[in-house]
Amino acid sequence: MGIQSLDFVDGHGKLNGPVLLCYPTGYREKTWVIVRDKLEGPGTSWYRNAGIHERRFYSGGKLDGVYEVYDESGHLMSVKRYANGKLVRDEGSRTSAGAQPTP
Repeated sequence: MGIQSLDFVDGHGKLNGPVLLCYPTGYREKTWVIVRDKLEGPGTSWYRNAGIHERRFYSGGKLDGVYEVYDESGHLMSVKRYANGKLVRDEGSRTSAGAQPTP
């Protein structure tokens, strides 16, 4: 069994840097970045089949920007936009028949 999680702690015991979690199979499960103990920048999670499940962005520990959810076949199922942790636009959900494949 290989590494299942990887994160960085600064000299004050706070998380600071990239974080990687893996399934027992070794495939990525989640990645994100923490700056001074707060989520910052992109965060991504994957299905066990290595397809993207969610993509989102954070600023100062709050959702900020686009939040996308995909089905296991890689089709875009929903898009929401956040600003400073608040939902500002819900672009709706799609069924698999009307979904867009992952770019």
